Amino acid sequence: MATTRTGKLSELTPDHSNANRGTERGRYALEASLRKYGAGRSILIDRNGRIIAGNKTAETAADVGIDDVIVVQTDGRQVVAVQRTDLDLDSNEARELAYADNRVGQLDLDFDPAQILADLNAGVNLDQFWRQDELDALIATIGAPDEAAGTTQEQARATLAERFLIPPFSVLDARQGYWQARKSAWIALGIQSELGRGENALDMSASMAGITDPAAVAEWNTQRRESPRHKSGGGKHGNA
Repeated sequence: MATTRTGKLSELTPDHSNANRGTERGRYALEASLRKYGAGRSILIDRNGRIIAGNKTAETAADVGIDDVIVVQTDGRQVVAVQRTDLDLDSNEARELAYADNRVGQLDLDFDPAQILADLNAGVNLDQFWRQDELDALIATIGAPDEAAGTTQEQARATLAERFLIPPFSVLDARQGYWQARKSAWIALGIQSELGRGENALDMSASMAGITDPAAVAEWNTQRRESPRHKSGGGKHGNA
């Protein structure tokens, strides 16, 4: 049998490893919904009062002055239904709240690939939520240029020396997360790996060099066709 108690939002602890970074527009929509319609869906906490789900709701509710909490203690064998005694489903307000609940969840979702990778490395099983190719695509965004810009040379050296002792790569490997992150560390050190020793010394294809921007790919292929190694037939990589 579920039991209830009252408490304060300020007594709960946020999940500092929350994989949802949220968005500015989602935060605005959530705040607008809470101010206009009040609290609807419940949040989820663990036995120690740490928030499992609903971190953004709890944070925003506190910001708009909602601090009182009704805690329903259960072992997960019952569905917890929040009953709003002031609403009727046929009313416009209730219908708008239904839309707000779904739309805010959609707008305020922005997964953190680095946190997902950390959870995977810790043994968290996400197979039921993402296909492997979807996870690969998410993780491959780690180490994009905007992150490289904030990396110090000391951090980059540590990254290269301690984290990326990995085997030789194939064309597909160049798109994986660990190679994208390695390229980020190279950029932070001022190394442009695709340039080789003043030219495309290995006659690498654009995809092999990790270049994906269409304009950059076109320029790369033009320069590659003019390189002595390519004209001599020494390059064996594809044109992708």
